[in-house]
Amino acid sequence: MTRKTVDSRSLAAPRRAAALAAAIFAATLARAEPQITPPAAEGATPPAPPVQPADPAALAEQSYAEALAFYTKGKGADEPLRLWLRTCEEKFEDVIIAHPGTDGALAALYCRSLCQSRQNRIEIAIEGLIEFRGHASDYVPAARGTLLLADCYSKLRSWEKAIALREEVLGANGAGEDAPETLYSLGRDLRDLGKLDDAKNAWARLHEGFPESKAAERATAKADTLKPPAARLQPLRAKLQREFERMSARRGKDQDDGSVFERIEALLLEVGEIHAPEAEQYLLKLFNSGPPEARQLVIKPLLAVASQASLKGILRQLPKLEPHVQRDFLEHTQPFQLEGLPLEEQFRPWLAEGAEPAVKSAALLLLGRIGTLAATNLLLDCLERTEPIDITYLERPEIRYVVGALRDLRRAEALDRLAVVLRDANETMLRRTVAATALGASRHAEGTAALAAIVGEMNGATLTLAALDSLKRRRAASAADAILRGLVLRKDQHVVRQVAIETLVQLDAPLASEPLLALGSITEQKFRLLWIGLVAKNAHRDECVARLIGALADPVWQIREVAIQASAAVRKIEVIDALIARLAVEEPALASTIGAALAALTGENLGADALLWRDYWSVARPRWQALEDEARKVGSFVRGGSGRTAVYYGLEVTGKHVVFLIDGSASMKLEITVPDHKGGETTLVRMALAREELAAALSKLPPDVEFNVVIFQEGVKPLWPVMQKATGANIDRANAFVRSIEPGGATNIFDALELAMKLKYIETIFLLSDGDPTAGKILEPEDIIEELMRLNRERKVAIHTIALGTESDFLARLARLNFGRSVRAGTTPAPAK
Repeated sequence: MTRKTVDSRSLAAPRRAAALAAAIFAATLARAEPQITPPAAEGATPPAPPVQPADPAALAEQSYAEALAFYTKGKGADEPLRLWLRTCEEKFEDVIIAHPGTDGALAALYCRSLCQSRQNRIEIAIEGLIEFRGHASDYVPAARGTLLLADCYSKLRSWEKAIALREEVLGANGAGEDAPETLYSLGRDLRDLGKLDDAKNAWARLHEGFPESKAAERATAKADTLKPPAARLQPLRAKLQREFERMSARRGKDQDDGSVFERIEALLLEVGEIHAPEAEQYLLKLFNSGPPEARQLVIKPLLAVASQASLKGILRQLPKLEPHVQRDFLEHTQPFQLEGLPLEEQFRPWLAEGAEPAVKSAALLLLGRIGTLAATNLLLDCLERTEPIDITYLERPEIRYVVGALRDLRRAEALDRLAVVLRDANETMLRRTVAATALGASRHAEGTAALAAIVGEMNGATLTLAALDSLKRRRAASAADAILRGLVLRKDQHVVRQVAIETLVQLDAPLASEPLLALGSITEQKFRLLWIGLVAKNAHRDECVARLIGALADPVWQIREVAIQASAAVRKIEVIDALIARLAVEEPALASTIGAALAALTGENLGADALLWRDYWSVARPRWQALEDEARKVGSFVRGGSGRTAVYYGLEVTGKHVVFLIDGSASMKLEITVPDHKGGETTLVRMALAREELAAALSKLPPDVEFNVVIFQEGVKPLWPVMQKATGANIDRANAFVRSIEPGGATNIFDALELAMKLKYIETIFLLSDGDPTAGKILEPEDIIEELMRLNRERKVAIHTIALGTESDFLARLARLNFGRSVRAGTTPAPAK
């Protein structure tokens, strides 16, 4: 009997949407931490272990719902808006880091960008939205991210880009429920670009298609804004003059009419929407010589239209103005408006020790958005402290603003400066710790090396913890060995050691066996629970398998539980032997866990009955051994020959539903030398060989077989969205499709495999590649193997692999662990002398 499960990622969108809606309107969910129960008394049955959601997608959805619930409930009364938005941003970022590649992480990426755009950190928001774009999520459709990206470009006055994105969404799917707002925004962007006739057409489409929408109401109210700039400005100036007169008449009276200020603010914002020199000159005149009470209200609309010449004059006057006017200027200015201006002398008074806190925080954040080397040095100069610090010091508001600003840095020279500070032992501990924290937001190669050096040495706990957090945020798998070395060094720093191994679990990278196994001597239970998981992830090594099997008999039941659960992903004969042997003596509370692990490994569900499993395995084990021995053999491909059956690189094409995954990366332009059936050798381009072998295999497919072809480069390109019969016409289309592909770009193996696994009724996959993965949701070979085993645990799809021009342990293991065979095809010819 085969055990059936449902992958949470296959649940219908409406079900997810309902669960999300409940999470949004509920109070913030309290995330359950794993409970460590004291060991049971000798001879007693341990209590049932707590149930934790095991599926990565389910955990991601739960984490995202928690972050979204915090965001939607609004900020606390005593917390500044900027700090609250930063907190929300960090919560969404935690989901992205902890659950990469899931729908929950994609949705969190959108929400993180939304928080950043609300803080006017537009360039950083755009960076995240570009990453999001092209993906779809049950929570946030791809179109929604594209529209937010368009809004960001509008704020930067890049109206052409914004218009192109909105038209793209409207052309692709009509924008769905977002269509009215999209059409309204499209008309607004066209108007601001000066294309008034096109703007009128966009709003006409809005009125025709969605006459009852709120967006149509706003378009009607804004119809006068489609006039030429001079015609728009004249009535606004007259209205403002009347309002200024009313304000002057009420000046000095006990009760001021707040509605006057509201009307003036609304009118000034309308002037700021007129992107023309006349509007700029009028607003600049109001700023310089208008009513003092209106000066703050002029800042935002003036910045929407101001040229650099105007900004120079504003900057000269700014230090003399009220703090709230200075703050508004700093918050609403975009970096591109300040390029080339000498800002160091301007900023230093705002950053001084006794500066107004609100002005100082706004200045710090603007420096981060500017992001030049000079801005970086100004930010670091705010950290001239020598007293000892601990990790809580970083939570102080003034430090959080500096860290937040530094984390916005993206220019190479600025990030190089942070790396230098981090490495310099003569720098203050505060500056080094802040540099380590800030580097976690970028993917700067030098930053990764500097962070890895910190955790690989005996540094202070606060600095090391900051470096570990940044490496986790960067998903810097290359730093895993440095973290492992640091773990071996730190015998007394329990907190650092705990965070270090949690980081290794998060990075999910292959580890050197010797230091990894040396950590097994640590007796702390919480540490060993995590250590077992690391050992299981490296179970392709025999010594790690032996340690995992040994943990199945650990005297602590929690250790045994984790070892059993980890064993469910290690499809090795010796692991099944050990689990069945342990089942005969295990306590009842864990016996069912062993039964579930055995079912996952074998596809048979015999419960927790040790006798049934022993009888089953006595028959099944020899067959498993034979299959494993056969799978370990890597075949050699010989070109040419003929036969009646479909053969692909020497592998018989079996099954009624077959998909061919073909590498289209740049290296497929290289040559390959392959032996032929006549005893000679032939040298040809790799892509030419790929086309030839596919055509030969397809020509022999029976017409009732369904097939598909997928090319993977930087992205993944399937020939059809669903499988098609092997008719003559479809075979011709497939050959034409492969001939049309020009090799180029990276090697996205995981996304191609994931797409193939989602095809209906798929039985057999042939994966052809000449290199290691360099693009896609998952890059590490061991991570790809682990995820494919999880996806394939129930379906039992045979994955055959063909390595072009080189030996590939990755491809051989991928086939061996997924019911397939592996072939090496040819060699790379030596370069000409």
